[in-house]
Amino acid sequence: MRKKELFRMNGLGTRVLSISVVAVFIASLAACVAAIPVAVKMYKDADTVKLTMQVTGKAPDIYAAMVKSQMKKSPHTEVIKDDRENLEFEGKKAEGEVKFWGHWKAKQIEGNKTEVKFSLRGEGIEEEALEKRALAGIHAFCAEIGEQCQIEK
Repeated sequence: MRKKELFRMNGLGTRVLSISVVAVFIASLAACVAAIPVAVKMYKDADTVKLTMQVTGKAPDIYAAMVKSQMKKSPHTEVIKDDRENLEFEGKKAEGEVKFWGHWKAKQIEGNKTEVKFSLRGEGIEEEALEKRALAGIHAFCAEIGEQCQIEK
């Protein structure tokens, strides 16, 4: 009787299999890292909501996305400041008796990371409604840059 031999791979087959396993592992890890939401820290005053986050990207590109998302979400915003050199944007909007002032600032902090600060101040609006508007603004920005944001209070 012949002994059954276990399946043996030659050197090339072993390498191909090893490389395939490593490639699948790296792809899975990258997918998990990409799915991690961006943490957004939120602070509130009586009439102001402030949000801060760090995103991947160069500050001028992030600034352009900030302005684009703001103008897309609120096309009737009156631009007070559009400082592309200092990456700072301010606008105001009135809706009847309610007035809003928004301020965006982008700052390169390291390598390919940018810190984004957004504040929304309101007059003639309840604190909870102001918070909802600020969150809608930051979610519109996150959608513009293709990120999912998670708010931390």
